[in-house]
Formats: sequence, C-alpha cells, structure tokens
Amino acid sequence: MSQAETLQLEMGRGPVSITFSWLVRVWRCLLVVLIPAAVALICLNLILRFEGALGGSVTAVFLYSLFGVDKNLQRVNLVQTAASGAAFSAWTLVVIVAMMLINQRLPVGAPSFDLEVWQVMMVLPFVCFQGMLYVLPGRWGLVHELGLEWPTATACADLQTNGLPTNKGWQEVVKTWLHLLAAMGISFAGTFYSNFNPSWWPSVLKSDSRLVHLTSPLYYAIGILVRYHVGISLVLGALFFNYVELPIIHEDENWKMWSSIALMMAAGLTLPAFRVLMKLRKRERIAEVEAVTEKKVAFWGKELLKMEKRAAYKVYGLVFAGNVILLAVFFQWLWDVPVLATCLGVIVAWPLVLVSVYCVGSTDINPIASLVKVMIIGAALAGFGGGPVGLLALGLIASSAAVAGDWLSDIKVGDTIGTPLRWRFVFQILGVLIGLGVATPALYLLIEVGGVGEGTALPAPGPEIWANIAVLASEGMNFSRELKLVMLAAAGIGVLWSLLWSLLHERKAWFNPSMFGFGIVFFLSQDPVVRMSLCVAVCLGSLMRLASSKLAKSWDKKYAGMMAGAALFADVLATFFILW
Repeated sequence: MSQAETLQLEMGRGPVSITFSWLVRVWRCLLVVLIPAAVALICLNLILRFEGALGGSVTAVFLYSLFGVDKNLQRVNLVQTAASGAAFSAWTLVVIVAMMLINQRLPVGAPSFDLEVWQVMMVLPFVCFQGMLYVLPGRWGLVHELGLEWPTATACADLQTNGLPTNKGWQEVVKTWLHLLAAMGISFAGTFYSNFNPSWWPSVLKSDSRLVHLTSPLYYAIGILVRYHVGISLVLGALFFNYVELPIIHEDENWKMWSSIALMMAAGLTLPAFRVLMKLRKRERIAEVEAVTEKKVAFWGKELLKMEKRAAYKVYGLVFAGNVILLAVFFQWLWDVPVLATCLGVIVAWPLVLVSVYCVGSTDINPIASLVKVMIIGAALAGFGGGPVGLLALGLIASSAAVAGDWLSDIKVGDTIGTPLRWRFVFQILGVLIGLGVATPALYLLIEVGGVGEGTALPAPGPEIWANIAVLASEGMNFSRELKLVMLAAAGIGVLWSLLWSLLHERKAWFNPSMFGFGIVFFLSQDPVVRMSLCVAVCLGSLMRLASSKLAKSWDKKYAGMMAGAALFADVLATFFILW
C-alpha cells in the first residue's frame, strides 16, 4: 500500500466511502419494499373510493429513479415489476370487501364471514400465483407473436430507456421534485377540505356535501390517467343512468344494474375477437417483428429453471397441480366451496385468461371486474349452491385470470429491457407478498375506523355491486321477460360497441367512447347527484390532460402522468390521516 493510500485510510476516507456505498445498497433494498407498499395502498384507496384499478408501474419507475438515484435499467424494471404485483394483489381484496358487505346484511344467527387478517394473507398469494402460472408457458406466443400493442408496457419501457430524470442531470431531478411536491400538496389539501370542510376555508369553496367530489383532487388525478375517452364516457353514462327510465320494467327489478352488467360483459368478452379479426382482415401476419424478437427470447424453462423443455414442463405441471390443490383446500376450509367446484373453476378460467391478455395487450384495460362477474353468474347458472360467499370465492379464481394479463405486461417490459426472467419472477412474487402484507391490515384498520359501504367514508362501489350480484345470483336470478329482453338488448349493444371501438381504434379516431366508462357509472354511487359530480370531476381531469397534451406536449409527456400518480399517493396519506 502506498503512503498516500495509508494516509487516506488513517484519515477515514476509505471506510467512509465503503460505508456510504453500503448505505446506498441498503437504501435501495428498502425502496424495493416501500415503493410496492405505497402502490398497494394507492390501489386499496381506489378500491374503497372508486370503481377501478390504475396500475402503479409508471409511478413506481419515477419514485425509484428519484429516491434511488439509479440509472441501472434492470434494477428499475425489477422495482416496477414488484410494484405491479403489489397493485394487483391488493385488487384481489375487492372480493374480500364484498364478502364483508354481505356479512353486514345477514340476519342475526346466520353464518358470518369472520376471516382474520392472517387467513386472508395466507390464501390470496396462491390466488395471484395461479394467475402467473396460467400464462408462464405461453410467454413467447402471448407477448410477442400475437402482435398486441401492450401500450402501458411500451410506455414503461420507453420511460426507463429515455425518460428518467436521473438520466438528464440534476436540473431535471430538481424540476421533477418540484412537480411531485406541488401535486402532493394540492392533493393533500384538497382531500382534507373534501372531508372536513372547515369553517376557515373561503366561502366560495363551500358546497353541498353531495357535490364534494368536485373539490377532490383524487378524481381529477384519475381523469388525468384514464384520458378523455373514459372521462367523457363517464359523463354520458351519468346522464343516461340519472335520467332514462323504462316504464315497462317492474319497480323492484333494477334494470339499470343488470343492463350495465350485460353491456360490459358482452363488450369485454367480444372485444378480443374483433381485434384479432381486424388483423386477419388486413391479411397481416399476427406475429409482428419487433426489436426484441430479433434477438430470440430464450425458452422460459431455460431462463427460469435452467432446464430443458421436457424437465421444465414436468416441474411446471407439478407446481400447477400443487397450487390448485392448495386453493381447493383453502376454499373448502374458509368458505365451504367443494373441491370439485374449485378445480372446475380453474379450468373454466382459461378462456377468461385469454380475454384478460387480449384486453390488456390491446386496450390497456384490465377487465377484472367483468371476469369476476362472469365467474359468479356462470357458477350460479351451473347450479352452484354454495351461497353468495361461495360464489364470491369462485370469483377469486377469475381475479387470478385477470392477474395473468398484468403479469404478461410486466414480462413485455422486461423482455424489451433485457432483465433476466428469473429475477422478474421473484420480484413479482415479492410484490404480491408486500402488497397483501400492507394492504390487508390497512383494509381491516380503515373499515374498523371509517366503516365500508354506501353512506360511509369508504363507499367501496365495486365490492358493493359484486356483493349484490352474488346475493341475487345465489337466489336464482328470476328475471321477468321484460328484464330479460332489456339485458339481451344491452348485451347486443355491448357487442356492437366493441366492434365500433375496434374500428375507431384502427383508424385512430379522435374520440372513441369507452363502453367500460359508460357502463361502470351506475356502480359508482346510488345517489344521482353524487354520481354526476364524481363523473364530472373525472371528466374535467381528463380534459385538462387533453389540453396539456395539445398545448404543452413536452411538459405533458414528462410530468402529467407522474403528477397524477403523486396526487393519488397523497390522497392515500390524507385518507389515513383524516380517519385516524
């Protein structure tokens, strides 16, 4: 060792440098837990206050690049994968909340839903893992050979490759931080006002409590993320469900609920077929050559298990069967669902998996709500007698089918960047565990403090309607002839709507009305005024995003989506603060 190096060690510079490097590694490992946890809480907040799930991939990429100051694309991709797993593991809690709502309606002395936190956290990881297993062998064909756009995956890959602020110097990092802090501050203050409406606020901000959504930044942020197609469709749906009546329907038959369900289910199930037909009609090869396919992606078993095909598929078959057995045992133990019903549900979910993959890959909309409804109604029509809670338990299998589409979106990003599949698989599972480990206790805590359901601080519109469907389906769904005709007409409109959507999408039309945005409106609230104010707020947010994309393209591309994600996270913090 030279004299200069010896002097440097004596002065402490060597150990300090080593310590600093060690602290950076520890901090980055900590972010792998904290960022997926934050995304899971964002998703949980949307479950309890809005019908829908907005992926946290882009938000996770920004957070890790800023806090981790990391330019390694593969590490950023792994954190994004973990955050995505956390988001969709939290989304499976919709079914658990629906079961809780059913429990509130049971008569005294009836069997109740009384699962503890640890029981929920034990079964749901296997539900999410089932979704990953559904599509693992079809990775190459489903991700690359079908030629789907995978819009979110493409955006995430472009962002990680070209758009990270840490790749552009400290000035860009400072600008990004200022935008994040501004968005979080506005969101926190707006959520505080929406809940407390304090006397010292200016009188111009005071309004009827049913119009409070117009002052909530949460819904403006949602509008910024879903864009004007959905925002305008929400307002159109609110006008329809608020003011259109059918005198031929009996008063006790909720034709609006069932027609919206028929509309969304028919549209969601036929949209993938129309997308494929459009490609065949152009006489194009379904498999499109992409940059990533030029360097052939390795066989999944070779990357993941370091095995040849025959051995890898044997291991896969054993793992798949073992996971199904565990699900059957859990379902029988927790909800008295027969083992045969669970196994049949796993088989029936295969076509639902393909629906999810096509929708996520081509439209960036995960049809998880429609898939769960399909499973619930289909099981009831097949004669399943396990009651509403049992039907909802089978709906968990449909939610695992929807997880498959999101998992493939993450695979698309990783394949583009070149992250090893083995690590992506591990981080997806890690994200699932983190998401459930954070979101499940938070769910029980929030419900204990604020209640859940219509008229509470946590209206949970999605779980509310799933609970209603499960109850009605378990009672036999005895529809009148008039209601059946209305549902059939709504389903036909859904099919035609998906065809129209596909045609407009191919032609890149300026406005393409969203069948999901239109149909979901009825479930957002039973109060017409609340429903309209909420939809108007989302629409205004989407129009703000439209204006920024036209008038300030560079700013919009860099900051708009990131600020919306920051606003969602600040709303989570404000919600916990207010309820506590």
